[in-house]
Amino acid sequence: MQSANPLSPDELLQALARLEASSAFSRADRARRLLCHLIQLAAEGRTGEIKESTLAIDVFGRMSYDPKTNSLVRVEMAKLRTLLERYYASEGAADAIRVHVPKGRYGIEFHTAATAAAGNAAPTSRSSRWWRSRWAVAALALAVVAAIAGIAIAARQRSPGNPAGPLIMALLPWETSGPPIAHELAEALRDELAVALGRLDNTTLSLAPLTLEQARSLGVQAAVAGSVRLEGRQARLIVRLLDVRDGSQVWSEAFDRPFEVPVALAREVAAEVTQVARMDLTEVWRMLALPRTCSPDAWRLLLRGVALLDTSQVLEASELLRAATLADRKCALAWAELSRSYATAADWALQPGDSSLTLASEAARRAVALDPQLGEAHQAQARAAALLLRDLDRAEKSFLRAIELDPTNASIRHEYARLVLSPLDRRAEAIDQLSRAAALAPNRREPHLELAGIHIRSRDVERARKHLEAAALISRGGPALCVLRGRLHLTQGELPQAIGEFRAAAAILENGWTLSHLAYALARSGNRQEAEKLEARIRQLAPDAFYSLAVVKSALGRRSEAVNLLAEARRARDPQLVWLRVDPRMAELRNMTGNERVGDSVPD
Repeated sequence: MQSANPLSPDELLQALARLEASSAFSRADRARRLLCHLIQLAAEGRTGEIKESTLAIDVFGRMSYDPKTNSLVRVEMAKLRTLLERYYASEGAADAIRVHVPKGRYGIEFHTAATAAAGNAAPTSRSSRWWRSRWAVAALALAVVAAIAGIAIAARQRSPGNPAGPLIMALLPWETSGPPIAHELAEALRDELAVALGRLDNTTLSLAPLTLEQARSLGVQAAVAGSVRLEGRQARLIVRLLDVRDGSQVWSEAFDRPFEVPVALAREVAAEVTQVARMDLTEVWRMLALPRTCSPDAWRLLLRGVALLDTSQVLEASELLRAATLADRKCALAWAELSRSYATAADWALQPGDSSLTLASEAARRAVALDPQLGEAHQAQARAAALLLRDLDRAEKSFLRAIELDPTNASIRHEYARLVLSPLDRRAEAIDQLSRAAALAPNRREPHLELAGIHIRSRDVERARKHLEAAALISRGGPALCVLRGRLHLTQGELPQAIGEFRAAAAILENGWTLSHLAYALARSGNRQEAEKLEARIRQLAPDAFYSLAVVKSALGRRSEAVNLLAEARRARDPQLVWLRVDPRMAELRNMTGNERVGDSVPD
């Protein structure tokens, strides 16, 4: 018995979206991928092409599959059939349209609930005009891909109050060159990336084998693509992050590795890519989910600039972000990100603080003037007020306005705590904002590092250790983690361990911040000679790092020179001055009286 009414794309989309959202399929990646592939073939009228060997290649990436010795496809088909039966016996009992996998075959059929209840195996008709029309087949193919990939559900999570929603991402087919095993490596990498990227917060990952054009039609925003090249026992894997809207490349990384076992290499590279996504591309991840707010050329430059900024290529990022503002003078987000790049250059002593922070302030002013409703614009203005003007009252007002406009932006809450609440020693409020930031962005370790710093200053060893461990679970690398571990050792009087951590931090990033911590601990331990050598190294690396030099001078007991350096820091608008009130290394200077009183150097 055939269905009186042929299926429409909307009906099928709703049925399959419920399947994707079910507890049975939400964690069954292989089953979802297999079902999606079978439905695509059915929608395109290609069920006659389905063979066990082709499924092994197209779905599971097994190039050398032998059905006589390998039962992978048969096992996965049985699992898929069981999952469907389990779903329709429980969560999907009321579904009007059902997907059926006949035993002994690799195709799928669509049934109505009535025919299923009657035990009638006749599938819904595919002979109507609707099925024969080319546009309908294309619409159905895209509809089923969207449903199984989870794209339809993610799209429905958008609203005027939440324009970004989750980032909808796809994994595109990979290019390969070299022997046939290169294809196996590419498929293994795709599998590993699907598992790793699928665990990222606020991300919906399509497991369907989409082309760039299909992804764009479905409303996918970002895609990961790449290439695999094998030459002898060497492999070169290139991974690219694309903006699906125009296919432009946002970020890329090449991995050169000796090639032994495909799965082991794929797992290693996928872990590194995911680490970059979780740690370094958090702002890009968020922006890819936003509606485009400026010209296509400016948006491409903006995304590439933010990717460079998030991966610590600050000066190169400034160039691209400056180009974005030239491509579209009215792009407020580009001005806000340009301001962030200038402030970062000053904070990291890559550029003179006075000139860089002045540029940051001007760019922030332009951003707010262009779009007073943009949270990032007010965040940029707050950052400039704290670091350039040292006006923390003004900075707080701008941060609070930014939070009001964009309450789910973890970066704003983190910076509010870091640049206003912590420097003013308003610990309870800082902890509250940082805890909110950590909840909003579980993949970001910065809130945990800042929380650890607050608890270290409070000498709350257990809470400090807890947040350091949380940060290390997200990422074990980076100088900040080493510095904070060293500071924790200092509070416990463990100088040798502190010096070891500070040396590790300086080995990762040699600048005034890391070297001043190491010199401070060495001076405390009595090793004045090495501390003085580090002072000279700081002057060589960053002659304008007056605050860091003052820390070293104070540790060496040369407090008059330290006070003079703090006065220089104030004239040069050294952004590190914002920490003077709470930096434990400056405690002796803060307690000084008489002619060497440090109060005149404390930020306003």
